[in-house]
Amino acid sequence: LSFYSKIRDKKRKIYKYKPPASIQQDPVLPLLFILDGESWLKFTRLDLIIERMILDRKLKPFTAVFVPPIQRGLEYGGWRKFREMMYKELIPFIDSLDQVNRHPEDRGLLGASRGGLAALDLLLKDRGYFTFVGAIAPAIEPLPFLQELKKIEAPNTDIQLSIMNCQYDLQKLQKQAHQLKDILREKAFPLEFLEFPVSHTYEGWRHYVDEVIISWNKLKPKE
Repeated sequence: LSFYSKIRDKKRKIYKYKPPASIQQDPVLPLLFILDGESWLKFTRLDLIIERMILDRKLKPFTAVFVPPIQRGLEYGGWRKFREMMYKELIPFIDSLDQVNRHPEDRGLLGASRGGLAALDLLLKDRGYFTFVGAIAPAIEPLPFLQELKKIEAPNTDIQLSIMNCQYDLQKLQKQAHQLKDILREKAFPLEFLEFPVSHTYEGWRHYVDEVIISWNKLKPKE
């Protein structure tokens, strides 16, 4: 799929996964936007991981939108125009394909490394668009996100955050993950903090990305 972004003045390519109609329980499925989407597909086949989890009833059916960046360093660095493109163009475009109008509680974000930072930025800078973020090994410095986070008020709406720390990651990235965890908990953000024995690679992440996704309550199957 592709669409033209007036905000970025560029044509953008996206990939969409939707589960087979035979296992869909609701015409309006939750929607997970996956940043660095092309890399997740290339290096992990995350679309197949998601489908297997749905077929095994570990997750409720949902739609995944894989979003590749354009100028990754700029877009994933807390850039206002990237947020506006996601909020004002990409979300309406995806909803128009299914002819539905989803609510924020039906939308989540997943990102790794600098994509994890971008996902957190999208959730916390402008409320009312997403209610879940899964951030895997978020690469924060040298950007001032932690300082900005200290000034953000805790939400009065239902949001969820899941942070995954890689125990074989660079020490500075592990330190950032723990600093992020401490700030979020101090400010009473709903947080699940996960740690796994992997390094900062897609090969490592693919073994545990399911644990991050399944932490979104919206996707948990009923007992």
